[in-house]
Amino acid sequence: MGKNDPLRPVCDAIEHVTGKRVHQSTAWRWANEGSFGIQLKTTVLGGRRLCCEQDVHDFMEARTAAATPAMRAPKRSSVAKRNRNAERAVKHLEKEFA
Repeated sequence: MGKNDPLRPVCDAIEHVTGKRVHQSTAWRWANEGSFGIQLKTTVLGGRRLCCEQDVHDFMEARTAAATPAMRAPKRSSVAKRNRNAERAVKHLEKEFA
């Protein structure tokens, strides 16, 4: 956070930076769970979640970089899905060469 950057409620800070209001559940998710592994840096004061504009800018830059296909790791299928696919392939080969 910048020294002169005031803390605002998260939704207000996002709206001030982007010009668009996000739903409070979206702001909560970005702060607690993140998006593409990137979390919005926030502070809790008096039971309210706050952040500054610089935190919103940092989140947007990191999130944009993570969303760039060249930067993103290839999507891996689950172990169960890989096992199902392997079983299907074995059955197919057994039918072909039986």
